[in-house]
Amino acid sequence: MSGRTLAGHLGKSEKYARERLNGTFEFTLNDIERFCEFIGVQPEVFIGRIERDFVEEAVAPMASITPIRSNDGGYLDDAVHEQGLQSAATDDDSQADDTDA
Repeated sequence: MSGRTLAGHLGKSEKYARERLNGTFEFTLNDIERFCEFIGVQPEVFIGRIERDFVEEAVAPMASITPIRSNDGGYLDDAVHEQGLQSAATDDDSQADDTDA
């Protein structure tokens, strides 16, 4: 769809549509609502599809990542997480000791 065609359906100038299509400015909710009326889709469905596509694009590259094993046979992420929890607990204990004194 051209900027001119979109502009006509939004009731805006061609420049307005072009600035949104090239990312200079964001579309407003009113723009999205008018566009959805034109294509015959409920705005909730339209936004839902955008969100789904965004998540799929963000997650797809992670599918090929191989988990790293730690020395104890668990995954490195688990070991780092556990270490962080233990460190936080130790910090809390030492802060409690400082306030008791």
